[in-house]
Amino acid sequence: ALIPSRSALARHRYTVNACAFHPSGRMIASGSADSVVRIWTLKSLLDRDEDEDYQEQPHLLLEEHKDQVSAVDFSQDGVFLASASWDTTVRVWKVHQETDASPWTCDCVAILPGHGDWVFSCCFPTKLPPRRAHNVGAGPLRRESVPRRHDTIATGCKNGSIRVWKRQRMSTSGLQRCLKECQRDTKCPDYAWVCTKRFARSEGEEKGLHTAAQSVVLSSDARFIVSSFKTGVRVLGIDREYVQLLQGHEERVMAVSVDGDGSVMASSALDADVMLWRVTSPGEDAAISLQNTLPQLETVIPLVVD
Repeated sequence: ALIPSRSALARHRYTVNACAFHPSGRMIASGSADSVVRIWTLKSLLDRDEDEDYQEQPHLLLEEHKDQVSAVDFSQDGVFLASASWDTTVRVWKVHQETDASPWTCDCVAILPGHGDWVFSCCFPTKLPPRRAHNVGAGPLRRESVPRRHDTIATGCKNGSIRVWKRQRMSTSGLQRCLKECQRDTKCPDYAWVCTKRFARSEGEEKGLHTAAQSVVLSSDARFIVSSFKTGVRVLGIDREYVQLLQGHEERVMAVSVDGDGSVMASSALDADVMLWRVTSPGEDAAISLQNTLPQLETVIPLVVD
């Protein structure tokens, strides 16, 4: 079913910076400049009379951030929600799905600290596509061959640094060290979110928004990161270290995206261009070529579904 165009989510008090669907399609999270993450359930929207003007009210208010929320993302399996904020932290929320006996709930289970600047972006591995065979590089990547992941998060900061966090089971001897160097899961104390990789700004690199990690995307297999960088796109290997910078835009890149197969990337910039990039061998040598530039967009036309 499609939500009629006259449906709306009740106004936030300030600018809405981000929103994301839960993989079930039954819930949306939004983050705004008032430092609140709002959880919206869609059941009432889908069941109502489409001729009725309606504003949905938030189901939950997650109010633990201290500054505006800049990004939200759900894990592939819907178990976790991550929220990034200008308070220099990323919070990880455990999502308890709706049942006949209980509604949706979210508990903050970890705070990922140490970024040292505003956190602009956070993401779990890209959501998997519908089941299909798709010839990419050395061979097809099938949905059933890639497990759904909730154990890896990538974060990007105003200072240009990018971090990779993994949820790991800690040995008994490692738990004390864990308390000092990473963030334990408050609901599962045998697990902790550990910063396993950090990509920092190069020495001598000029500071400013043009070098900020404004948008960060993690491939579905968590093997490489795509990030905005100045007027280009950076591709960063996680397991095999490599960095590739793709140039093509004339002004600062504001957003990047990777399809679930990991075969095509998109970047959009202040020059009003959207560029598509073909990944010829994802996760290996990250050889990427310019595929196409979409026509310049003079205005953004909202999609209205009747």
